[in-house]
Amino acid sequence: MSDEWRDRENSIDTDQTGSGKTRPDRAASADGQGQTTSGRQNFPRRTPTELQAPLLKTRPAGSTNRTQRTASADDGAASNRRQSQRSRTGSAAGRNAGTGAGSGSAQQRRRQETPEERERRIRRNRQRQKQQRLRQQRLRRLRMILIIAAVAVAGIVGITAIHRYRVKKAEEQAAAEAAAEAARTLQSYDASDVLHLSFHVLRLDDTTDADNDGIPDSEDDIIDSDGDGVADEGTDVDNDGIPDVHDDMIDADGDGVADDQEDVDGDGIPDSQDDLIDADGDGVADLTVDTDGDGIADAAAGTVSIDDKDLTVSEFNQILDELYQNNYVLVSPYQLATAGENGFTSGTVQVPKGKKPLIISEQDVNYSAGYDGSADSLMLTGDGTIVNSYTTADGNQAEGPVDVITCVDNFISSHADFSYNGARGIIGITGSNGIFGYAIDGDTEIIGSLSDKTIATVQSGTASGEKNTSDTASDNGDSSSDQTTSDGTDAAASAYEFAPDESNESVSASSATTSSSSENSTSQAKAVSAAQQEYDAQIAANKSTLNDLITALRSEGWLFACNSYQNISYASSYDIVKADADSWKTNISPIVGNTDMLILPNGGDIGSWSGYSDSNQKYTYLKSLGFSYYFSDTTQSKTWLQTESGYVRQGMHDISTMSDYQNVMNM
Repeated sequence: MSDEWRDRENSIDTDQTGSGKTRPDRAASADGQGQTTSGRQNFPRRTPTELQAPLLKTRPAGSTNRTQRTASADDGAASNRRQSQRSRTGSAAGRNAGTGAGSGSAQQRRRQETPEERERRIRRNRQRQKQQRLRQQRLRRLRMILIIAAVAVAGIVGITAIHRYRVKKAEEQAAAEAAAEAARTLQSYDASDVLHLSFHVLRLDDTTDADNDGIPDSEDDIIDSDGDGVADEGTDVDNDGIPDVHDDMIDADGDGVADDQEDVDGDGIPDSQDDLIDADGDGVADLTVDTDGDGIADAAAGTVSIDDKDLTVSEFNQILDELYQNNYVLVSPYQLATAGENGFTSGTVQVPKGKKPLIISEQDVNYSAGYDGSADSLMLTGDGTIVNSYTTADGNQAEGPVDVITCVDNFISSHADFSYNGARGIIGITGSNGIFGYAIDGDTEIIGSLSDKTIATVQSGTASGEKNTSDTASDNGDSSSDQTTSDGTDAAASAYEFAPDESNESVSASSATTSSSSENSTSQAKAVSAAQQEYDAQIAANKSTLNDLITALRSEGWLFACNSYQNISYASSYDIVKADADSWKTNISPIVGNTDMLILPNGGDIGSWSGYSDSNQKYTYLKSLGFSYYFSDTTQSKTWLQTESGYVRQGMHDISTMSDYQNVMNM
C-alpha cells in the first residue's frame, strides 16, 4: 500500500475514534512490525480500492499528470464516501438499538394482548384512520368551496363593474343621442310663451226640435209640434191667461198681431205658411243661418251660440280641432319652472318642432243629477274608459264624452300627437256640492226631509190607529161621547178645534194622548237613524267610486288643483279665504290627494300683479298649505308668467263662449 493511502487511512481512523490516537493495529502496521503479541502476523484489512492499488502502479510510465490528478480525486471521493457511510452506520446502529428496545416492548405487549383486544385495537386504528381520512376530505372540500366562492365573488364583482360601466356608457350615449335628436326635432319656448285656456262645465247640445222649425226647443219661444200655427196645448206664450190651444190670437211679442199672422221677412206670406223665412233679407232661408260661424247651419248643428250661454259640447270639440290644426300641443304646467334648492327658476318648454305649447284647465268641476243642461257625473265603464253620465231632454239616461275631461280624452284617442309626453290638463275641484257628481259628506237637509216625511207618515198612522181604537171602544158600549171634562164640556168636542175657512169649516186634531206622543218620538228617532245609516253607506260607496276614478284620471295624465271650496273669490278678506281653504284641505284633499296648484276662481287674485310677498297674509297662509302654482284670469295679454323663488303664477284665459275663445286667439 502506498504511503499516501496509509496516511488517509490513519486520518480516518483518528477521526472515528475521536481521541486523536491511531488504532493499535494500524499503528503496528505503520511501524512495519507486522507481528502481534502472539507471534502471528496480523495483516491489515484492505478495501477493494486498496487491493486495486497495485494495479494502478502498473499503469504505463507515460501517463500524464492529468491521469494522476483524476485518480487522486477519485480516491478522495471514495474516502469521503466511506466516512459518510460510517457515520450513517453509527447512527443506524443507535436507532436500531432504540428500535430494538421499543420493538421489544411492542412485541411484549402483543404477546400479552388477547385476540379480542387485538381486534379492538385494530378496529380503533381503522376508525382513527377513517376519521383522519374524513377530516382530510372535509378540509379538501372546504378549500375547494373557498376557492370556488372566491372565484365566484371575483367574477361577480368583475361582471358588475363591467355592467355598470356599460350601462353608464349607454346612458351617456343615449343622452347624447337624445340631445342631438332634440336639437333636430324639438323646439324650445320660454315658459312665459305658454298659452293657458280655462273652461267651465260644458252645456249639452239640445238638438230636440219638436216642431221642426229649425230652432232647438231650448231656444224656441213657441213649440208647435203639429205645425198648425198654434202653440201646443198647455202653453201660454203670450201670458194672457188663455191656453195657447184655445187662444184665438197668440201674440207672444205683444205687438198686437197674432203670431201666426206675422210676416218676419215681409214677403206678404204669414210666417206660418211661408216655406222660406228670410228675416235678414239675404236671400237665404233662415233655416240655414250660421250664428256661431262654425260653417254649419244652426239647424244642422242643433245649437246656436249665444254669449250669455255656456260653451256647448260641439263648440268645445270645434275648439280642440282648431287648436290642433293651429299646431298647439298640450304640455305639463310643471314645465313652467324648475324647482331647486333656492326655489323656483323660470323653465324652458320643449315641444316637437312646428308645435306650440298649450295648457288646458277646467274650473268648478261639479255636476248635478237630472236634466239641467250639463253632465250628471263622471264614471268608469267596464273597460276602464272615463265617460260622462247625463240625462237627455226626454229624460233618458245616456253615457258619452260631454264635458271637458272626456272630450279631451276622446280627442287624444284619435289625435295622439295633441298630447306631448302624456300631458292632459288641470282639473279645478271646488267640492261644496260633491265631486264629479258624487256626494262626499252628510247632508242634514236631506236627512231632515226624509225624517219629516217619515214623521208625517208615522203621525198619520197613529191618528188612524187612535180612530180605530175609539171605534172599537164605542162598539163595546164604552162611548166616549158620554164622557165630560171637569168643566162640564164634552170631552170629544174638546179634542177638536173648529177654524173658519172662507164659507167652510174644517176640523183638525188639536192634541194627542201622552202614549201616542211617546210612540211618535220613538218612530221619529228610528226613522232618523235609518235614514242616517242609509246615507252614510251611500257616502262610503261614493268615496270608493271616486278613489277608482281619480286613480284612473291621474294615470292618464290629469292633474288636480284647488278651485276653492265654495267657489268664492279669493280677493275676499283673509278670514274668508282661510276658512274656505281649510274646508278644501279638510274635505277634498283627502279624496283627490295633495296638490300644489290653486286655480283662483271668479277672476279674483290674492295680490297685485307686482307679485306676492311674505307680508301678504293670504299668500303666506296658502303657501303654508302647500300651494306653489297659482293660475289667475288675465285679459291683458295672450300669455303671461311670473316666477319667483317661492311661487309660480301664470295668467289664464277664462273661456265661457266662442266669442271669448276667438278674442284670445286674435290677440
